[in-house]
Amino acid sequence: MSDQQTLLLVLLALYLGECLLWVRRGGVVFRSWLGLRWTLSMHSGVLANDRGDLHWNWPLPPFGTVHLARAPALALTPTGLLGGTSEVLPGQGRPGVTGRFVPWETCQSVAADHKRLLVNGEVLWQGDSPHEPLRLAARLRTLVALSPTARRPQLQAELQAAFDRSALAAARANFLTQVRPVRRWALTLFGFLFGLGPAAIWGGGWLPTVWYLLPGFGLLIILTTRAFLRAHRALYPAAGDERFRLGILVALAPISAVRATDALARSVLERFHPLAVAFALLPRAAAVDFARRVWRDLKFPIQPEFPSTEPAVVAAARWFREQELAAVETLLTAEQIDLATLTEPARPTEPENTLHCERCETQFTAAATRCAECGGRPLVPLAA
Repeated sequence: MSDQQTLLLVLLALYLGECLLWVRRGGVVFRSWLGLRWTLSMHSGVLANDRGDLHWNWPLPPFGTVHLARAPALALTPTGLLGGTSEVLPGQGRPGVTGRFVPWETCQSVAADHKRLLVNGEVLWQGDSPHEPLRLAARLRTLVALSPTARRPQLQAELQAAFDRSALAAARANFLTQVRPVRRWALTLFGFLFGLGPAAIWGGGWLPTVWYLLPGFGLLIILTTRAFLRAHRALYPAAGDERFRLGILVALAPISAVRATDALARSVLERFHPLAVAFALLPRAAAVDFARRVWRDLKFPIQPEFPSTEPAVVAAARWFREQELAAVETLLTAEQIDLATLTEPARPTEPENTLHCERCETQFTAAATRCAECGGRPLVPLAA
């Protein structure tokens, strides 16, 4: 194998590695190649473990776009904040939660430490990027400063904001505007690395061509890095530390520069509930099917409702679930979905099936009594 072929294979291997995306449990990946048709992925099954799994991004130009949306990480209640919620997205197991409950009056310090959210110096939650901990830390500082009477309506308003369709559309439009120059230079760099550069080296050899390839390569890296930093500052103004780290990476690693748009796209919709993103991006039928499963999980939660059995923790998780269910039903009503159709009892798929689980809708024979997949939820009769 020639040196040119070896170099190209190494570049391809590094490039494919850059196309992998690690997502913790509770995250939903929305993926599109051309931005015209979107698909939803909750569990890829590739190198998965109890914390999350890997997802593929499109490797071919124009690279595609991947957005990450996440169900609420914390249950923020009038009495305190809880590290986790009772929501379990369809197709996923319960995400890892700390289960810590911190009453508002004992909340002394809140800080974002890269991907971790610290409350009173201890980890309350860990996410996929620095952006969500930064946003949550700012929210918690505001809530701590409020009086108990002012805190409840603020909590409800912030939960509704996660389903705000106009804010989601604005965030998406701003992203498309900011990412356009980055994508243009990244595509040019891709063509240089995997097209013009190898062709020139194969035709003229290393030494005769490297002297005029290097200046062009350096110029493309500078232009891509500058466009990336401008877009990152516009999309994530509070994430200065991450901007510095990614800027160095884009400037020094050509493969990372080619995939610079991935770092911009990943978290731009992270503050919105996956169901709101589904109705904004997915085909109507896919969004309605996802909505049915999300609604059923909130209406008939997995058992136990929360890993902890402490009364204050269970009450906080239940209060937040009821508020989230109300927000989901408000969204479904706005999308002109009749809630009565979600509660219709299913009909047997086989003559011997007489029972089903209200949460996952799996059907059982009369010999079964509980659904093991949903934590032992009691089964109910099917429609006649």
